[in-house]
Amino acid sequence: MSYPEPPAKKQRMELATGQYGSGAIRTYNGAKGFGFIAGEGLTEDVFFMRTSLPDGYRELQGNDLQGRSVSFEIVKTSDGKLRAQNVSFV
Repeated sequence: MSYPEPPAKKQRMELATGQYGSGAIRTYNGAKGFGFIAGEGLTEDVFFMRTSLPDGYRELQGNDLQGRSVSFEIVKTSDGKLRAQNVSFV
């Protein structure tokens, strides 16, 4: 008897400061100036600040940015969390 292959587990990519990732903006709060990116191959969302967005996008609200594809530079904070800088739209 043959059994189907089990679903692949989502593996966490090990990223370090200076590497680049890609994904899509999951949430963005323009009033508070921060949001989260769902990074490809990552098990957790990546935090970003308004100042990491390109000029011309910083004053937009969440609905204007949610779902947009982005690339970003990874920064690992002192507490081990990932943060996105130099976010650009692709």
